[in-house]
Amino acid sequence: KIYQATVKCPESELIKINVLFKKAMIHYHLDSYGETKSALFEILEHSERCRDQFDTGQVHYYLGLVFRTENNPERSKYHFNVSVKLLNESPKKKSLFNYYKALINKHISSGSYNTALICANKYIRLSKKHCIAEEICKAFDLRSIIYFYLNKYHKSGKDSEKMLDIALGNNLLEFEIKAIFNMITVHSHFSNSGFDIGKLYNRLEEISIVTKKQCYVHACNNQLGNYYFR
Repeated sequence: KIYQATVKCPESELIKINVLFKKAMIHYHLDSYGETKSALFEILEHSERCRDQFDTGQVHYYLGLVFRTENNPERSKYHFNVSVKLLNESPKKKSLFNYYKALINKHISSGSYNTALICANKYIRLSKKHCIAEEICKAFDLRSIIYFYLNKYHKSGKDSEKMLDIALGNNLLEFEIKAIFNMITVHSHFSNSGFDIGKLYNRLEEISIVTKKQCYVHACNNQLGNYYFR
């Protein structure tokens, strides 16, 4: 009991870490990457016992995303590698979705697209098994990226269409926007995509009016945007 009391992280510190992570996520979705990194690195400065209880694999995962967006592949690869290691060791099985996302991004960053594709297929099956619409959308988003890198534009576009259908069926506006941007990106490389680009842009305009926020293609914070709009 004395040992447990010694190693237990103070609740106040755990609360602070959770607040920092939420702050980082707000900045990340606002494309404020400097503030995102600042909050995430502050989490990593906390004591090891508190970091372990928080599960910092996701912290390294988002650092990997941010550094990739900033065109810093080496630091991005480092944080994806750390993320995979920590999430794989995590006793929290709810981290399994995060583990697959980190693993897929790790292989993409290393140019191991075929291995990434195998992992993406597993991620899709896992997401469908648990019937979690958000995770299914994220899985199709990642596989669409892999197909794009493999120059399989038709398959990339099809996955984006599937993502769009799921987003529309579950009222997931964020993923609807991502899917539309994905489809526009694919069409710019594959004119035979069959997408009605005018209709897609009109839908973005409708979303802009509803949300009172302009949807800019090059400023969209999504996986395809982080890969292709450079």
